[in-house]
Amino acid sequence: MRFGGARGGAGAAGAFYGTHTQSAGLGAQGPVDVGAPDAGGGHDVAEPIIEQRYQMGMSYLKAKVLDFSDATLIDVSTHEPRRMAQLLNGRIVFKDPNCPLWVHDSLELAEKIELRRRSVQ
Repeated sequence: MRFGGARGGAGAAGAFYGTHTQSAGLGAQGPVDVGAPDAGGGHDVAEPIIEQRYQMGMSYLKAKVLDFSDATLIDVSTHEPRRMAQLLNGRIVFKDPNCPLWVHDSLELAEKIELRRRSVQ
């Protein structure tokens, strides 16, 4: 999982992107050799390190997704990227009903905040 974009407080503008598989060692088609470099170069990375980086990336996503004025979560685990969710100013404006677990987990805080907003109104 890789992230890029603006850093800063609430309302930050910029791109927030990531790549994701169902777990660090599983791709869309099943187990992959996560420790071997691909044909384009690179270096070996031990599977526990990949799993740790994956978990850190998911923690970062959960913590920062509300900081962006516009955030889109895209599932790239299949051949065709699919928009799974979109947030505007910290509010979920779109969520695919069939989104994977990582999207549900990433939006848990945003959904709790939305429920609280609705109960106050």
